Amino acid sequence: MIFLSQKRLMQMSIISFMLSTVFALFCLFLQQENQKAIYQYKTSKMANTTIFFQPNPFYPKQITKANGIYPTSAIEQLRFTFQYHFSANQKLPILYEQSIQAKVILYTPQQDGDRKKIWTKTYPLQQSKTKQITQKSFTVKQSIHLYLQSYQQLVQNYEETYGISTEATLQIFFQLNYRINNHPKSSSIKEKIKLEIPLNEKTTEIIPNEKSTKRKTLVLTKHALAFPLTCSIFFFLLMVLSCLSLWKKKALTHQNSYSKTLTQLLKTYHDYIIKINIQPNLASYQRIILPTFDDVIRLAAQQKSVILCYEDENKQETQFYILNHPFVYLYVLNKPQF
Repeated sequence: MIFLSQKRLMQMSIISFMLSTVFALFCLFLQQENQKAIYQYKTSKMANTTIFFQPNPFYPKQITKANGIYPTSAIEQLRFTFQYHFSANQKLPILYEQSIQAKVILYTPQQDGDRKKIWTKTYPLQQSKTKQITQKSFTVKQSIHLYLQSYQQLVQNYEETYGISTEATLQIFFQLNYRINNHPKSSSIKEKIKLEIPLNEKTTEIIPNEKSTKRKTLVLTKHALAFPLTCSIFFFLLMVLSCLSLWKKKALTHQNSYSKTLTQLLKTYHDYIIKINIQPNLASYQRIILPTFDDVIRLAAQQKSVILCYEDENKQETQFYILNHPFVYLYVLNKPQF
């Protein structure tokens, strides 16, 4: 058996890609018909926030579609609901990917109306999901619960560590990327919905993301609507060998990182963690995502609770739970994707 270096495999992949691109252009040139089709579509997006308050004599248990200023200390958790609607004048295959992220930004205190960014970090709240559909319209609606105190504690730790005061902001992003019928111009279609929450102020102002609508038109040629099958087959056969070999070689360097991380966590925090073989039934619980494993340990210590650990059958991810009815606090350790 002949073993090739990663550099050689990369060279083979580049050469294969260049040859297949030339072949694809040749196939397009041979097509004599060049009929144009007008593809029109309309999009609308919006977002709102639901506040869940701690027991108090002034506010109800929750306020949906919050819009105003509220005392920060009274807020227990937030639920963000994002909605995106797409409609077009004809059916075409659409491939879309959605994700939700939280971004903490620290600024210097405002002086003369000016402030500067000094630290930022992004946390995934929902892993990317990809879906392909063939229809005129679709709607994506997604809600996410946020345990605000975890991010406030992060800001407090930063300020205590470096002895400085900051202005902190938490931004929540709903990202939707999609491609219409693999059309080249469609690859750049990216939609984003953003909500912003202050983290270290005594009051929290909730400003809803009002519904916005826009219309666009694409001119698609027959090449985009029906890419030659022969070109796709040629591309696949030419690329598969070198790409598969490169993928396998890369896999060897990544396959142990997940198991090493899990083993280290179980060893370091064995006093807190209890492994279980059956995934618990959480239908009656409200799920709160914790951004880091440090938040899991901190919460377990505060509540004097154990951490339940469940690894799925395919050993692709491990879930850590802290149960405190009616809430379940969840952190997910995923196997690296490549």
